[in-house]
Amino acid sequence: MAVPQESSTSPVSRAAGSPLLVLGLLLVLGTMWGGTVALAKFVMTAGVSPIGYLFWQSLGPVIVLCPVMLKRGAVPRPTFRNIRFYMILGAIALVLANTNLYLVLARIPAGVAAVIITTSTLMTYALAVAFRMERLERRRAVGIFCGFAGALLILLPRTSLPSPDMAGWIALAFLTPLAYAIGNIFAARYRPSGGSSLGHAYFLLVAVSVMLAPLVLGTGHFYPLLPPFDLVDLAVIAQIAVASIAYFMFFEILRRAGPVYFSQVGYVITVTGILWGMVFFGESHSGWVWGAVALIFAGLALIGRRPAAA
Repeated sequence: MAVPQESSTSPVSRAAGSPLLVLGLLLVLGTMWGGTVALAKFVMTAGVSPIGYLFWQSLGPVIVLCPVMLKRGAVPRPTFRNIRFYMILGAIALVLANTNLYLVLARIPAGVAAVIITTSTLMTYALAVAFRMERLERRRAVGIFCGFAGALLILLPRTSLPSPDMAGWIALAFLTPLAYAIGNIFAARYRPSGGSSLGHAYFLLVAVSVMLAPLVLGTGHFYPLLPPFDLVDLAVIAQIAVASIAYFMFFEILRRAGPVYFSQVGYVITVTGILWGMVFFGESHSGWVWGAVALIFAGLALIGRRPAAA
């Protein structure tokens, strides 16, 4: 397996640590992100702009984590190459992926969106093979086939969704896992040398905040977050709290286990996203959607591997 190098070390740490630790990080991160699908749907249906919401998702953690960064240090060098890395990764994996997700969440069930997000694992593996970061294996090829067959079960049958009018929005929703997959590969391949996972996460969020600030302020999509807080404000604050630790975990799992193993966070996002959608929005799903879940999970099982082998 040809793994691109950054300086003299592999993008995946040779001291990966305990597989149970990596699994624990994956479960916690997936549970948090599954919850934020429901949070985002609630905020979008309340009329908050997608880019206004995303701006707080990046700027909020920058403010919260600033004292930690000043105390810990271990920040990446502010070189042109590093800044370019954060800007590109932020544009793809946060701005494009999440703005698209928030746009479609106002129009499709949160549980269906969580299922769609899961296909990022399949797309990550396909891209990893294309860039020669992974070998093409028969078992995993079957896994990709199962996953995309599951995606078709959501898209094609007219009775798979609460309304056939959602089909176009469902198709657009697949842009989000594709952007996540591209971000996974890009982050693993071009992660800057030096600095801690927290430092990388922090400067990724700084880059996104800088990119979004003129857009949000210039178009009037800024969402004022001032007391007294209502339920929408509290949902935005909860998203800030999650984002404050989620991207650190993102880089840490990538460092310890690699992009394909990390992308299996979609398992947990799907399960928790469906459950949160049922609890908060009273969503129910057709047999087609549950069949899609089964096929996608089968595909993930065929693609998945232990952290030590990633």
